[in-house]
Amino acid sequence: MAAAFELELTETVAAPASAVFAQLSDFDDLARQLRERGARVERLADGAQGLPTWRVRIAWRGVERDLHVAVTERAPDSRVRAAVTSSEFSGAITATVTPEGAGARLTVSGQAHGATLPARMLLQSLRLGQGRIAAGLQRRLRRYCDRIARTAHG
Repeated sequence: MAAAFELELTETVAAPASAVFAQLSDFDDLARQLRERGARVERLADGAQGLPTWRVRIAWRGVERDLHVAVTERAPDSRVRAAVTSSEFSGAITATVTPEGAGARLTVSGQAHGATLPARMLLQSLRLGQGRIAAGLQRRLRRYCDRIARTAHG
């Protein structure tokens, strides 16, 4: 089944790949960042293979949405993957760290599928605005990578 919405972003980080992966694996810090953006985050019992899961409530497009987020893969020093589900959507987010010279390259990709007709229509509107959405998310990823570099260099 083709994804209704896909996005991939890449940034270079002036920090070793191990430091980038350590920050990506700091799930408590990621939850804190979501809370700072207005989300309600509740840690649930660990899922398969002892990987963390959360219930996240966000306001998106004027509607409160309840998401279940479960880390499904954590490949040391290289990749973290999470499944995101709700009553309307399902999807996945993957963050991959690749060594590059003295630094690293961070690639974040996401896919979303609509489970209902209104959800598929919403995803279609996102596809129409994908360039603007990608630019905004790229700015956020750049700030996140800058923060990782500052943390790694003391």
